[in-house]
Amino acid sequence: MGGAEFYASPIDISGARNVTLRYSVFFPVDFDWVLAGKLPGLYGGHTGCSGGNAALDCFSTRLMWRADGAGELYLYAPKDKQTDALCTARGSVCDAAYGLSIGRGSFTWTAGAWTTIHQTVYLNTPGEQDGVFTLDVNGKTVIHRKDVFYREDIGGSGGGKDGNTTKPTSTPTKTTKHSKPTTSTSDDGGLLGPILGLVDGLFDGGRREEAEVDNRELRPRQQESVSVNKDAATTSGDPQSTIGPSPQPTVAESQPTETGISDSSDIFGIQSAKPKEVKFAGIFFSTFFGGHSGKYATPRDQYVWFRDFALAHNF
Repeated sequence: MGGAEFYASPIDISGARNVTLRYSVFFPVDFDWVLAGKLPGLYGGHTGCSGGNAALDCFSTRLMWRADGAGELYLYAPKDKQTDALCTARGSVCDAAYGLSIGRGSFTWTAGAWTTIHQTVYLNTPGEQDGVFTLDVNGKTVIHRKDVFYREDIGGSGGGKDGNTTKPTSTPTKTTKHSKPTTSTSDDGGLLGPILGLVDGLFDGGRREEAEVDNRELRPRQQESVSVNKDAATTSGDPQSTIGPSPQPTVAESQPTETGISDSSDIFGIQSAKPKEVKFAGIFFSTFFGGHSGKYATPRDQYVWFRDFALAHNF
């Protein structure tokens, strides 16, 4: 159905409990929303937490547009661990086969102008329904939940098999003449500027369409998204958003034990994998029309622009 999808980890957030993702998106004034489409969010655990994955040991917090530009959180997380209130709230639809639609229609994506979002995720205490998700759109809080279950307690009975390494795919679309929003020449697109710049290079000779753009630098804000209380605390203090390469992973070689075979999983020299704690991993960039059937497909080539990506390790 066209579009793009990839994963990015511009900074190491694996040790974070609270992370904010910010970006701006532009839909042309004549954008055809069709039925639905995906937009970037955060993810943790492992890649592939989409497309009907059971999400037993991962999570993702992409956003979506629906018909006429209605917005929502499209959550992948353990489905049977969520509170009844999360799935029965106005605008929420918890699909048994795919992701959980949270707050559908709580805001509307604007065609012909830039929309800036900040999504802040505060991971739940492992095994508890106390995770936080806050979404700000153009400076206004539109979704705020304090009862999200992102991860299981690995010491308990939950969890699933570890090591899903499903890789994202990207489907090219035909390049045609198009209109682009006007942006500042000094704008590098934020953290994903170099990657998105390659996509932008495909657009040659296009006519620029004037759009009202706020070029002020947007920074993750202090104590704006979630208040601190006994049940759910979130952003406090200045977020640390030092950008740099993620540290190289350390590989530890397993040493053979001197004892005999302890269980049946060792008979062939293969030890059963132990579940790992689900942690933040990075950005899940996703933008395409979908949908799991052809009725979601766009009837013509369409374009969406992104800029000002920022990732903040709050604490």
